Amino acid sequence: MRDVAALAGVSLKTVSRVVNDEPGVSPEVRDLVAAAVARLDFRPNLAASNLRRTDARSGLVGALVQDLSNSFSASLLRASRTPPGHGAPPSWRPAWTRRASVRWRSSMTS
Repeated sequence: MRDVAALAGVSLKTVSRVVNDEPGVSPEVRDLVAAAVARLDFRPNLAASNLRRTDARSGLVGALVQDLSNSFSASLLRASRTPPGHGAPPSWRPAWTRRASVRWRSSMTS
């Protein structure tokens, strides 16, 4: 959105209002933002916008598991799959990388 705002010469809030079809933006400015959106092929990131929602209904669920080879952890994640026709399938993201693990271990020995 920052790139769209910079190209159109408007604020982030103005871009947000245009993208979300909110009132308070003149037709001329709306056209400027729409042109910048088209030129940059901007597509809103729904996951990111859900994180900013104030009604706390993002539809996201977090699961922290230590080891996917553990049968309980694997069963838990398998059970959390979305049934067909009930929204987007789950998106798994590792939160604990090897680099983070090494950093954590080295901080514990320092």
